[in-house]
Amino acid sequence: MSKSKGRKSKTKSIPDLPTPKAQTMWRLAEVSGQLDSMLQDLARYGLDALALRSPEALAAIQAAQTPAQLVFLTKDARGMAVQAWRERMQAFGAEALPSVVRRLQSSQSIRDEDEREVIVERLIGVMPRLGDGAGAALLSCFNSLDTYGQSLACIVFGVMGLREAGDVIWRYFEHMRDDEDMGFIVGALWGLLDLDDARADEGMAYLLTAERWFPEQYGFAARGGSLLCLGPLIERMFATIRASNYENEGQDVIMALAGMMTRVGEAPVRAALTDAFNKPEDVERLVAALHDRRPHLTRHFEIYFPPAQAE
Repeated sequence: MSKSKGRKSKTKSIPDLPTPKAQTMWRLAEVSGQLDSMLQDLARYGLDALALRSPEALAAIQAAQTPAQLVFLTKDARGMAVQAWRERMQAFGAEALPSVVRRLQSSQSIRDEDEREVIVERLIGVMPRLGDGAGAALLSCFNSLDTYGQSLACIVFGVMGLREAGDVIWRYFEHMRDDEDMGFIVGALWGLLDLDDARADEGMAYLLTAERWFPEQYGFAARGGSLLCLGPLIERMFATIRASNYENEGQDVIMALAGMMTRVGEAPVRAALTDAFNKPEDVERLVAALHDRRPHLTRHFEIYFPPAQAE
């Protein structure tokens, strides 16, 4: 999965739904286990030949006798071979960590960009399957990763619940928050949100105030936005009346406000809306709309909420 560059599109058309950044797609496919289900479906419908372009790679992965051999074959873990590679890595467990760390520490020396991305995505993505020491192992090689790899590592720190990585993620966010590629920022915010780190609210408020839009913005705000995000999000609501980044953006802003009201309560939201609207009846109408949308929140922003919350 290639990283997105985050540049503004030159087309004047507004898409119906914004496409998430590569980091979000990677999290869904590589870390959440949905990739396994997808590959199993391919096999079930007889599409192995389409998904597996190199039977030799799969045979080599299955024949690997040591973690070092398997890590060496990471570059070949594509298509149907991905599932076999991950299963073998999980079977080695913590025994594979030294080899994984060594490869990640030297990853920036890989000249071929496509090969480097595959290796980094696979090795970082498999970390949650390698035992309790995997978080500390990934943290130990964070500074050796390129910027893209660090954005993925931030995601995995959150998935693993590695609270000691919170400061690392926040420093990375502060360093990258003005970068042209918003995908890097998305990776950091995923980590902070999964750790329930209050600095996620600060980061999102900064981006809203700076008018830096990205596809995950409202799903993130619905899940982890708090008092700092409230004012800037109301400003964004007014801005979408004048110009939208995509169709129905205004509705997504309303859903995000409904999520924030769930977190902070009605009183702060009502007070902020009262400051923004001249007519009390407009405040009452919007508060009622937020209450109406709350039951639909996790379905609307389903990929941004943990399964337990979504249920």
